[in-house]
Amino acid sequence: MKTIIIIAICFSYYMIGGLATTNMLRLLNGNTLGIFSAKCYCQNCGMKIVFFNQLPIVSYIASRGKCRQCKTPIPVSALILEIVIFAGMSAITSIFHFSYLGVVLSFCFYEIVKIVLIIINGRRENEAFKQYIFSVIAMIPFFMLLEFMALLINIV
Repeated sequence: MKTIIIIAICFSYYMIGGLATTNMLRLLNGNTLGIFSAKCYCQNCGMKIVFFNQLPIVSYIASRGKCRQCKTPIPVSALILEIVIFAGMSAITSIFHFSYLGVVLSFCFYEIVKIVLIIINGRRENEAFKQYIFSVIAMIPFFMLLEFMALLINIV
């Protein structure tokens, strides 16, 4: 049972890695889509990206780092961000033995990376601060679920 919960937590971090790329790009580039919009599309040709092509890391490798429609290269920085988020969050939680504290610290890591990238990039949409607060609030229920899973590990 513990192994299944640990795998579920790590898989959640894998998916958060992909969400981080979309979330941060929308906060930085003045995207007209809100941070909660489920729509993903190629910024070059406007083609809607289907769910399978939104899987972090795997879809980048499968598509050879290019849009499947227009063949425009996807920035390597997107892949690196996905890997950093996934590996960082997994490592932090693992170091703390998948405890409640480990999940809290991984959430802090995710938010710190997001803030640093926003500060470094410099370009932000008009309501970036408001959108950032909304993105943090939106992630809280998800991380609370992960906290519950971490508590289950200690009970089981």
